[in-house]
Amino acid sequence: VSKTIECKLTGNNVKDDINVVVSYVIRLLKALVGELEQQKSKRSRMG
Repeated sequence: VSKTIECKLTGNNVKDDINVVVSYVIRLLKALVGELEQQKSKRSRMG
């Protein structure tokens, strides 16, 4: 019985880890996109 419970727990932990990684990557991408758009707007103002 304990073995099946352990398997379930590790499975849930893996899902949680994936969610954390995905949300972290999405945050990084949003930050990068925001910086790129800021640079574009600066360039267009200068031009």
